Amino acid sequence: CQNLTEGRAKASAQLAIDVSEALGKLHMPNARFSPSLVAKNPEDWNDKGAEKIEFMVTTNAGSPMQPLVKIASGGEVSRLMLALKEVFYRTMPETTLIFDEVDTGVGGRVADSMGAAMKEISQRHQVMAITHLPQVASWGGTHIRITKKSEEDKTHTQLDVLTGKERVDELARMLSGKDVTAEAEAAAKSMLRASGD
Repeated sequence: CQNLTEGRAKASAQLAIDVSEALGKLHMPNARFSPSLVAKNPEDWNDKGAEKIEFMVTTNAGSPMQPLVKIASGGEVSRLMLALKEVFYRTMPETTLIFDEVDTGVGGRVADSMGAAMKEISQRHQVMAITHLPQVASWGGTHIRITKKSEEDKTHTQLDVLTGKERVDELARMLSGKDVTAEAEAAAKSMLRASGD
């Protein structure tokens, strides 16, 4: 237990720095993160250590640190989860990560920064992101459109890999809705250029 406690105390300090930096890149400049080691009663010590770990967070300057589970805003929780994964997976073996609408509750430049963060993770791992936001979709190396069609009592799911103009058209549709405008098409092209695609 003592070895675990010492290792956790050392790792906690660096984790606090790394996650707070990741949150800054996700447009949460005043956010602070800190793992808290909460001591267990000695009779509860086991092979998992003498303490439980609680992630403490504040998202606004001057606000007190609170347990992560009490953070209210959906957009803040989404960014916190992405920041934690971005930091944790820096040192983990290669794997596949699936982000299912991790961008819930955000939009605009925040969504763009989340797409950039997922692309950063994809340098070390395979990343799949399910999103309705063009700002996120534009960062993907491969863009797959998923559509569902219902016929009588069956539903069929179709996957289409989009490239070139098809991808621009889909991003423009995601931006403007049913009727794609020239402005939306220009914005879609701009997004792809900004993401390096």
